[in-house]
Amino acid sequence: MSWIAALTFAAAASAAGALAGGLAAHVEHQPEHPSSLADGMRGIGLPVALAGIVLGTVLLGYAVVGFGIPPVVDVVR
Repeated sequence: MSWIAALTFAAAASAAGALAGGLAAHVEHQPEHPSSLADGMRGIGLPVALAGIVLGTVLLGYAVVGFGIPPVVDVVR
């Protein structure tokens, strides 16, 4: 039953990554701030979003393996 925890954290990490990516992608330049501020926020936000989605994918893989579904490719022989 440890796969449930991995699946829960996978969903949370993927959702947080999608939220961070959406917020970072929709940052607009404001007239009272320099444009480099918005570019910097995008430059930091998009890698954070990508890391969250990658973490969610890895945890989803652990959940699938923990559930007992055989892997598509047998790496260990």
